[in-house]
Formats: sequence, structure tokens, C-alpha cells
Amino acid sequence: MYDLRSHQNIQVTCSFGVTEFNTHDNGDSIFSRMDQALYQAKDLNRNNVKLMPN
Repeated sequence: MYDLRSHQNIQVTCSFGVTEFNTHDNGDSIFSRMDQALYQAKDLNRNNVKLMPN
């Protein structure tokens, strides 16, 4: 990626936490699993996707 203001290349990384929705889920439970998965993906290194089973 290129920063137009500073005229320098910048590095962008993306990590994702993914989970499945269950009928017994509420906002807190699904967000908690997704958040756990995100931190696991970051711990593995950047640019990862981690699936947290339900």
C-alpha cells in the first residue's frame, strides 16, 4: 500500500477471528468466541484467519 501524503510504502496486515452462529447464541456469546479467535490468529502471526468452533 502507498501513502499518498508521505510518498512512502506502508505495510498493512489483516487477521480475522471467525465463528459460527448457533440458535442458542446471543450477542455476547458469539462476540466472545470471535474475539478469542481473533487473538489466536494474531498470536500465530499477522495475516491469519482463525476459526473458533461453537
